[in-house]
Amino acid sequence: MMTDKLDMKILHELDMNARQSVKRMAKNLRKNRDVVAYRIKQMEKSGIIAGYYSVIDFSKLGYMLVRVYVKLCNVSPAKEKEILGYLKRAGFTFWVAKTEGEWDIVIGCISGNFREFERDWEDFERLYRKNIHEKDIAVFSAFVHFTKDYLACGKHGIRKPIVTGTGKKTKLDRMDLKLLNEISSNAKISLLELSGKLGMTSMAARYRIKRLERMGVILGYRPVISNEKLGIKYYKLDMELEDIRVKEKLRQFVSSIPNVIYEDRTIGGSDFEFDLETFSHEEFMEILNKIRSMFPGKIRTYKYYLTTKIHKILYIPKKISK
Repeated sequence: MMTDKLDMKILHELDMNARQSVKRMAKNLRKNRDVVAYRIKQMEKSGIIAGYYSVIDFSKLGYMLVRVYVKLCNVSPAKEKEILGYLKRAGFTFWVAKTEGEWDIVIGCISGNFREFERDWEDFERLYRKNIHEKDIAVFSAFVHFTKDYLACGKHGIRKPIVTGTGKKTKLDRMDLKLLNEISSNAKISLLELSGKLGMTSMAARYRIKRLERMGVILGYRPVISNEKLGIKYYKLDMELEDIRVKEKLRQFVSSIPNVIYEDRTIGGSDFEFDLETFSHEEFMEILNKIRSMFPGKIRTYKYYLTTKIHKILYIPKKISK
């Protein structure tokens, strides 16, 4: 499917709020409602939009995030597929990506505590230890989400990031957890369908969603966009700083770049980490060199890898809905 600027702007609108009505989206874009609805359907049919997910603050559920980089060894394509399949099905993972560069797989894990993570990881290593050449483990202190403003074709407002991982555990009942389980991997589910699954009225379902939003448990609704189909390249940059005092200025500068989609604040990882998307490697290098020029002598070293396929993105672990 060929895409144009309007398609990109529609994707940007969905990225800001995938649950907003088509009518509101059309008004924001100053386009006919039917045209916008048709474009969305076409992108869903073609796989450009692979689904919709909810951004849920895992810390409000009493969970922490652990990031693991893995370098594989002794693997055939079939064995690699098997390993990725295990990680996709695992109840402790929320993010599984295939990468090129220093690492082969990046895994985002959700755990209630360090002991729980240790058990989950040991279960994985019992099966695949001989295929793991090297690993690097870091714990998230915060996970910062930015909307994909580069899709707006140069027109976007002040960036307002969503920050997860810094909240305190919130008391939720069984129905809240059931609702989160449904909406986490289907952010555009209708109130009618959701209420049917929960056994309550549409008004009651709507009230619960709004309450979870006010509590900061649900922070957003976003599309799963196929980078492969749009020719988008996803890079992760890890920087070690010469002067740690420059981190806040670096953070402010990097967050203003519309291509930046995440900042990963970790314990045990690099001094400064962020993710960005571009339409070419040349564009990526241009951004990287601009950052280096803005902070001469402040960045000691850096490394990056290219994410070639995201196999799983889910912000609620299966274990909490059981």
